[in-house]
Amino acid sequence: MILPEPLSGELAADREAVYAGLREGRCHLVYDSQAPGAAYHYWAENSAGLATAGEDLPYREGTTLCVACGREDALHRLVQDGETVGIAEGPRATFPAPVPGAYRLETSLYWRRQGSWRLRVRPWVFTNPIYLGGPPLVTPAGDR
Repeated sequence: MILPEPLSGELAADREAVYAGLREGRCHLVYDSQAPGAAYHYWAENSAGLATAGEDLPYREGTTLCVACGREDALHRLVQDGETVGIAEGPRATFPAPVPGAYRLETSLYWRRQGSWRLRVRPWVFTNPIYLGGPPLVTPAGDR
């Protein structure tokens, strides 16, 4: 869960903060059995500012999507509107965003490596998308 400020310890306020974060998509699915996800950070940045999962950011030329996870054995796959548009390895990666769209990350951890051979990866983190150029238009079910 990506919260704008730490939980306060007050049940009602903290519950609303968590529910608001879920409603707005400010969260990731993390398989903690692979590794803790507390140090995982995914964001977009450009001259208009910063955005994280579930947020939108006006698209600008030079927009980059960034991930920091602290894991040398990480394999990151950037997915834009359902298609893989970038792959990187390591604890930090930066991807250019060539066009507006919805961008999310899938990060796996290498289960076994032998030198340069990568024998197997296991899923670790799946992020919600960051919307560059605004959130997608959703047609209400009754208007289809």
